[in-house]
Amino acid sequence: RRVLFRSLSGCLVVLEVLNELRRRGGTHFTYRALLAPGDVGVAGYFSANRDREPHIAGGVVVDMVGRDAPIRLRPSNRGSIVDRALGSVADVSGPTPSCGESPGGPFALLTRAGAGSVPFPEYGSDADRPSLLSWPALRGTAAVILSAIDAIEQRAAAPRFGTE
Repeated sequence: RRVLFRSLSGCLVVLEVLNELRRRGGTHFTYRALLAPGDVGVAGYFSANRDREPHIAGGVVVDMVGRDAPIRLRPSNRGSIVDRALGSVADVSGPTPSCGESPGGPFALLTRAGAGSVPFPEYGSDADRPSLLSWPALRGTAAVILSAIDAIEQRAAAPRFGTE
């Protein structure tokens, strides 16, 4: 079975974001990509690396973003800085998808999947093929993530007066 909408689309977006960050140069925070199978990959990573979780300010699982559909955001269960940044820059539409569970930790879910039990008509079938990927949707998703990173970086660079 092909999994272009489900997995490859998120990888393409994340690699585009990392390429842009490399092109830009220095950032206040460190950004890393975990290319793993969705929520299960995040859970597996943290089960093997529990000592790293306290040092992670936030993250986002980018899944099923290859179609022309509204962006949906499911915030993490911790209200991370990434949740706030994505919520401030993304034009988030409707309820979050019901497929899957929150990955846990400080990770949000960003998707273009529908909110029903079947996230898109071609899901899990041989009908999921390369010609269905929307390059504008992929670029738009990368732009949302980069805008969220810009917001996080601007906040980190701003002078602070008092406590928050």
